[in-house]
Amino acid sequence: MNTFSGKKLLLVTLPMQQNLSSDSLLHSLDTLAAAHQYSLQVIAVPSYEDGYTPARKSALKSWYKSKLGNYITVCDGLYTRKTSGTQQHALFKWLTKIEQNESFDIDVEGPGYKYFVKPNGELYGVLRAHVKMGSRGVYRTIMMQ
Repeated sequence: MNTFSGKKLLLVTLPMQQNLSSDSLLHSLDTLAAAHQYSLQVIAVPSYEDGYTPARKSALKSWYKSKLGNYITVCDGLYTRKTSGTQQHALFKWLTKIEQNESFDIDVEGPGYKYFVKPNGELYGVLRAHVKMGSRGVYRTIMMQ
């Protein structure tokens, strides 16, 4: 994480199915990351709970690479949900539990969940999957924090 020091972070759970909705999400992430490459780092995470498996890793990475530019870091799959118990990755424990992040208690419920972290490490925003980053006021709120 030291690599991203001084930047805002956007952590987003990635879709597993190739369709128009998924392509739209990937396009909006790529556009945002390219436009703010010096101030924002997008970290994209495939989720085991959404169907990621090591057997699908190569195909998914190829698909993501075909849709995303070089300004987005795509991780290997992680357990992202509270229901995963002890398997939930420590980063997502922090993102989803108010006892740890002191701001939000919003669990991942599928692909497209977006978590925003200030350069000082403070979680300052969460968007559920149905909220589009281009929605009225969302983009401005995200980038002006």
